[in-house]
Amino acid sequence: LDNGVMIEKTDGYYVVRFPETRASSAMEIHVKEDYLYTKDHLWVDFKGISIGRYKIGIAPLLARFMDNLCYIELYTGEEFKQNEIFGYLENPAQGVYLPMPWNGTVMETNPDLRDSPELITTNPYEEWMVILFLYNFDYWTNLNDNGLLDAAHYAIYAARCLN
Repeated sequence: LDNGVMIEKTDGYYVVRFPETRASSAMEIHVKEDYLYTKDHLWVDFKGISIGRYKIGIAPLLARFMDNLCYIELYTGEEFKQNEIFGYLENPAQGVYLPMPWNGTVMETNPDLRDSPELITTNPYEEWMVILFLYNFDYWTNLNDNGLLDAAHYAIYAARCLN
């Protein structure tokens, strides 16, 4: 890309390498190939746990900026419309609201995060936040219309976010 960011395809990931600048040191993030992503830097395991149930977590770029996570709030058992807030993350420097990627219900939250919210920032692909139930199964047919990006497009989007 023209900003010095490089994207490389490796086994199962797109690696986005950000160059060193006056304001920050060089860094890289790994974008898992078999997940979908939102522009709010959430990942969706679209292969699902069972019919209609999908895990949601935070993408590595958001994890990088939310290091030292000290608080997480996730709402369970509630029905949400797309873009409604289903949770909140906070570190000493900032807070981030989490918008729902589609209409659905939060069926379960990750119990490990209650006592150790930092797990989602230290291991963003190993730790999920919530399991959502999707009402509209036609959702997957028009990914771009619904705001979800495949890994290649998210890697490019993430690279441009730091410009």
